[in-house]
Amino acid sequence: MKRLVVISLLLILALTSLACFRLPFQFSEPGDTKVMEINEAHSTGSPVALTLMMGGGKVSIQPGAQNLVEGTVKYNFDAWKPVIERGLASLTIRQTFDLKDVPFDLNDSVNEWDLKLGLKPMDLTINGGAYEANFELGGLALTRLRISEGASSTEVHFSQPNPEVMEKFSFNTGASQVKLIGLANANPKEIAFSSGAGAYTLDFSGELRQDIEVTINSAISDVKIIVPAGTHCQVDVTEGVSNVNITGTWTNQDQVYSTGGDGYTIHITIQMGLGNVELIQEGE
Repeated sequence: MKRLVVISLLLILALTSLACFRLPFQFSEPGDTKVMEINEAHSTGSPVALTLMMGGGKVSIQPGAQNLVEGTVKYNFDAWKPVIERGLASLTIRQTFDLKDVPFDLNDSVNEWDLKLGLKPMDLTINGGAYEANFELGGLALTRLRISEGASSTEVHFSQPNPEVMEKFSFNTGASQVKLIGLANANPKEIAFSSGAGAYTLDFSGELRQDIEVTINSAISDVKIIVPAGTHCQVDVTEGVSNVNITGTWTNQDQVYSTGGDGYTIHITIQMGLGNVELIQEGE
């Protein structure tokens, strides 16, 4: 009898909890598309710490601003209006997403960032959600670069040399399609790339002006490494890689693949849960 009473009490508590339960979000309808103009002057500090934080949508970043950052943000949910925070040596442009503001249909949502950056030295951080991104960062004076994103389709180009030494380039992504092109022009001492499942290309074309230490940590992925002919590159492949396909004059000894060349060295360590690696020496 006592057991029956206890079970009955538990059922009552469970039903009461369900009756009081509310989803942590509500679907919202979009409004009219609005445009926010961005025109932020350089701060007094150097290098300036510039942080861009956006949600899902489309993002374009390129050089060419007279000030620190210029451009527009288009959005059609009032809650998505970016907030600008200024410091003596920092600037943050961020977009907050409240769980009560979820688009009923993502196809009706508008969130488009179109920005230009200035040429003074900067420590750049880009945080994004599930977006479609095209970044042209060539010629920017980047002392450090951090890109963190969700599931995305992203291309990052360095078409011109970085006039500064980049201490570290960190790239963290979910299940995505990513191309990093012209990495030698980025002039990084270190590259740390981590990802979920996806397809990833790291192209080291450009002007190599120092040794680069690269670590790639990925889940079930296809990773393509491209180096120009005449560049000395060493790739250490650890357990988890299913296949390694090579194009060009690579030598292989104990899962260490190397190309001959003079001058600076690109040293790459690849750690994967499972996947395929393609090593391409262009021009061979």
